[in-house]
Order: sequence, then structure tokens, then C-alpha cells
Amino acid sequence: MAYSAPVGPPLVVLRAFDLPAGPYGAGHRGVDLATSPDQAVLSAAAGLVRFSATVAGRGVVVIEHADGVRTEYEPVTGVVSPGQRVARGQTIGRLWGRHGSCAPSRCLHWGAQLEGEYFDPMTLLARLGPVRLLPWSGRPSGALRAGVRASVGLAQSLDGDVGVDLRRRETGVAE
Repeated sequence: MAYSAPVGPPLVVLRAFDLPAGPYGAGHRGVDLATSPDQAVLSAAAGLVRFSATVAGRGVVVIEHADGVRTEYEPVTGVVSPGQRVARGQTIGRLWGRHGSCAPSRCLHWGAQLEGEYFDPMTLLARLGPVRLLPWSGRPSGALRAGVRASVGLAQSLDGDVGVDLRRRETGVAE
């Protein structure tokens, strides 16, 4: 599934994702992206609006995508309604309000979840290059079986086959 940035360009991360150690631990379950006041906020991918309302004085929009990922946007005054289908790049609201330590209407908090687990939404924008599906035996093979793991970064390129399991947050390079 193709994803694009919900704001920008330029895309500037003011505060990065920081996964908490536990469900109630300190952290940052998304990224804060620099914006302009009243800027349009766009759906990162096609999907179904699951939520568009105010929570604790801030507007929140949640979109569920066909791959099971849910993206969250706040503080946003939504122009979409629950149950509505949206296209990638469609305006879902306008930036309005304050998030965290950002100046009012100067950043968008963008979060992503898969099966109830938060992950860095910036990974949705990473291009892995050509993807080739290989037969799956149910067990890791090659370098993965040997325990060799590689972290796939946004600016990193890899030769060979790359395996990514978002549910277990594992990546690896096969032999």
C-alpha cells in the first residue's frame, strides 16, 4: 500500500517517535511534523474514517487502511465523518489547536498502529525498492535463521531480499 506524508513539503520532524517501555510508560507514540497555521491535513493513504471528533479539547481523526494500519492525526478540525471512505492525499481536516509543547497550530501529531501496537509512522514513507515474494515455509531462512538482523533505515539501501514483519517489528536480510 502506498503512503504519503500528511503535510508538507518540506516534511520536517519536530519530535521523533519514541516507543514507551510499557503500555503506560513515558514516550511519544507518533511524530510531530512542522506545519503552518490552518494548514490542510491529508490522508496518508486510502481508507475508512473510523473516528473524527474532539478528545480532551483537541480534534482527532483516525483512518483505517486496507493493510490493517490505522493512522491518527491531531490536533485537526475534521471535515470527514466516521464511515466515510477517503483517498490518499484527500483533505481530512485543517490543523487547529495545540499538541504537546508545539506552538498553537504549528505541528501535526501523526501516529500509526497495527493490531493495537504503535509504530513509527515515518516507516510508512520508506521506499524499500522492488519487492519480490518468496515461498514461505513458516520458518525464517538463511541469515534470519542464524539470528542476523539488519535495521532498515529510511536512507539505507540493501542488496538481496529484505523481510519485514510489522507485527513482530522484525526486519532482516536473507542470504
